[in-house]
Amino acid sequence: MNDTASLFSGFPAVDYEHWKSKVIEELKGADYSKIVWKTPEGNEMEPWYNRHTASPAPEVPIRRTSNGWRICQQIAVGRLLEDPGLLDEAIAGGADAIELRFEGIPESAEVEQLLTVLLSIDIKKTALYFSGTFGNPEVLLDTLVTLPGFAPNSGALLFDALSAPDADLPRPLTVMKSPGFRTIAVDTVRFHETGATITQELAFALAGISDCLSRLTSDGIDAAEAASSIEIVFAAGTSHFPELAKLRAIRAMWPQLLTAYGVPSDAMPEPGIFVRSSMRSISTLDPYTNILRLSTEALAAILGGCDTLQLAAFDPAGSVSREFAERITRNIQLLLREESNLGHVVDPAAGSYYIDTMTTMLCRKAWSLFQKIEAEGGLGIAEASGSIARIITPASDARRKAVNTRRQTLVGINRYTVPPSAGLLVSLQKEATTAEAFEQLRLRMMAHVSAGGVTPRAAF
Repeated sequence: MNDTASLFSGFPAVDYEHWKSKVIEELKGADYSKIVWKTPEGNEMEPWYNRHTASPAPEVPIRRTSNGWRICQQIAVGRLLEDPGLLDEAIAGGADAIELRFEGIPESAEVEQLLTVLLSIDIKKTALYFSGTFGNPEVLLDTLVTLPGFAPNSGALLFDALSAPDADLPRPLTVMKSPGFRTIAVDTVRFHETGATITQELAFALAGISDCLSRLTSDGIDAAEAASSIEIVFAAGTSHFPELAKLRAIRAMWPQLLTAYGVPSDAMPEPGIFVRSSMRSISTLDPYTNILRLSTEALAAILGGCDTLQLAAFDPAGSVSREFAERITRNIQLLLREESNLGHVVDPAAGSYYIDTMTTMLCRKAWSLFQKIEAEGGLGIAEASGSIARIITPASDARRKAVNTRRQTLVGINRYTVPPSAGLLVSLQKEATTAEAFEQLRLRMMAHVSAGGVTPRAAF
């Protein structure tokens, strides 16, 4: 008898039907469907799966030797140039990747100043990501490759290929001896923020990758080389298991897509997956609940197999110092890495019947939607025609209705709120237009009370 069999030998085997009969008994007349979760994708997820009831596990190829991921700190370029010490502070605080965000097309002098600042760190060890509005990506790339030690850098130029369908794509840097640096981003975050479901995000990612491969191979670039230049960018929401399964699903479908472009299995690169925290459920008035949200999102992204994870600072309103907010947010990932040891096991979700079933369902629906988008002429044409917006709108409306009627709970936003500090209220009054509908309502209520009114009460 092996060790596993010995471990469970004292427990009687329970088959699915026996388990289900006990559940129905406990429901005391309530319909069994009450505990079957219907996801926003329309998938029905049983509360328990075993080897007989689970869907066949998809193949999720992962060639790396650990589940290590990069802790990424985003820094605005303008802020960095004013205070170059921010770079050392972030790296000393645990970041091993830096995202430098341009907030306007930079002047050449600004780029030169930035390169001087970057010389203060070891760019062989710190992955560099560039995002925002940086003008012609080729100009920035030509400048970057002149940096001493840049060749082995494994970051990316997050040039959003989906929002620039008519622009020339930056060339892969493999010909410039920088094979690990990716030059194109297939960024699905804007779809996520407008309310897309996970199935839709996956389908849009596939369509975006397909579009980039078509454009690059049409320019004579080898398909494998083109694929190795793409960084896939997702936002991680708070629905833990679906978000975890989302990343495993894109890894499972990546080989299928590349095979269609003639990439042989022995030349197939690993996908680069960059994950951001979602801003869809961030609370401005109750910032400390965001630490819980960010932790859930981070855990899903890490267990799903992200390569780089960038979490937004937990306090968007400035009720605490920026340095404190960034440090606490970085510490979320440091705790998951150093104390939970999540980087030690490759593909820790493998073998879970529940996650495998969810991943398979996502793959089937996402691939079907991807094929429909391709039949319309690709993502660019589908978006220009309004087809993508028509796909997202019903899901977005359903989510908004669920939040507004509190069938979906957002802790600290539509339930379980606490009065914010006076300092936070002053800060928010300048940024009120960015708040969610519930937080706008709370702001109006607090202004009413501070003016001498009675606290309103509402019942649902």
